[in-house]
Amino acid sequence: MSDNLDAFEKKYKYLLKDKFPSFYSSLQKTPYKYFRLNAVRGIDYLKELDTQGIAYCKDKIFPDVYRLCSDDVISKTVSFLTGGLYIQNPSSLYPVKILHDFLKEQKSPAILDLCASPGGKTTALSEKFNRRGIVVANEAYKSRLKSLHFNLEKYGAWNVKTTSFDGRIVGKYYPERFDGILLDAPCSNENKFFLNDEVRRNWSHDLVKRMQKLQQELILAAFDALAPGGVLVYSTCTFSVEENEHVIERLMEERASASLLNISHDECQGLSGNTDIDSCVMRVLPCFDIERDRSFYDGFFVAAVKKEGELNGEKQDVKGEEKLKIQIQYYFDYDFQECIFFQKKGIIFMEAPYSFNAKFHKTGIKAGKFAGDKIEISSQLLWELGKYAKNEFKTNLNLQESIDYLNGYDIRKPELNVNNPIFAYYKEIPVGTVKLVNGMLKNKLDRYFLYGR
Repeated sequence: MSDNLDAFEKKYKYLLKDKFPSFYSSLQKTPYKYFRLNAVRGIDYLKELDTQGIAYCKDKIFPDVYRLCSDDVISKTVSFLTGGLYIQNPSSLYPVKILHDFLKEQKSPAILDLCASPGGKTTALSEKFNRRGIVVANEAYKSRLKSLHFNLEKYGAWNVKTTSFDGRIVGKYYPERFDGILLDAPCSNENKFFLNDEVRRNWSHDLVKRMQKLQQELILAAFDALAPGGVLVYSTCTFSVEENEHVIERLMEERASASLLNISHDECQGLSGNTDIDSCVMRVLPCFDIERDRSFYDGFFVAAVKKEGELNGEKQDVKGEEKLKIQIQYYFDYDFQECIFFQKKGIIFMEAPYSFNAKFHKTGIKAGKFAGDKIEISSQLLWELGKYAKNEFKTNLNLQESIDYLNGYDIRKPELNVNNPIFAYYKEIPVGTVKLVNGMLKNKLDRYFLYGR
């Protein structure tokens, strides 16, 4: 391990020169804790943190990101457990922001997240585009689909469909198919060199070169899957020029229709020595930003490439089951124009109404199931659309009752004298669906959310 440390130090002393001491000390500091607000739902989750005295401050770069100002834990709050908050470092949201900035005028963009699990960027993409269009989230390793699917359900990303194939063949599967592609590539993860023993133990020049080969194969395939006029955003959480600028350089050499977009600013430019590349890409290095608003963001690299041509914006719509929409709309003041419903074996799903010819592992989120001739709304649909639920179907829980519910327990409410409330709330926050039986609110939370954590 000491050999790895010596090699790492030597490499970055040469690359960063007088900036190395600040860089090196920053890597060893415990990073700040940040969270992203699921703002697309229109629910004020921050009120719960205020009630519990959890201190936070607004990030100055990302409007829906906050930094925790103490050692408080948010993972046991109602807001976190129901998908209102996502623990995420702001630097990993740069790729999402950049892709959105280039495609925000597209009414229904088709987006590919090529290396998606566990879903932090996928759910952020879905939210940033306000659930418009479709996001195809690919995860090559089927063992990692579980965590991806869990987060898609929890955070209500109903316009996401998942696939599982080797990303190096995506260009053959879907030639020139996507308006936007996010490739957050597997990397040597140097950002965690001092925070993760396994990263430090496994790091070597050979590992960097192996990762570079994989990244080059992935980016070439991803570019081939990009539609004319589309934008590919490439990112890693590592520092090496081999895995960053050199990967972009290889793409520009191999694909004549690729043009590098300028996303750099201030000190966040490249470090390879190739000024054509360095002047356009973005690097986030903590040592450069200690006195700035980006203090102690995780290290990150981002580049954006456009394919020659113009996007046509044409999408093929598909129809859902109108009867299901009408039945579900009975509970919500929401028009459901941008989504469709379908059922499979008594389970009802809500998804984006756009056709895409692929073999999917999952499409949309579970909206409910049939209980006799009635529909029993899922808790995850309530989490997503709780702002629009009709008042006559609501009942209130206190904080402890809400936490008990989210841990799988029924809630005793002998004082209730209403006609079978089905939506439980903690103040303005939707907690989950229930059924009133003999003074007990029977818990209807999918066990999936208990065992999948």
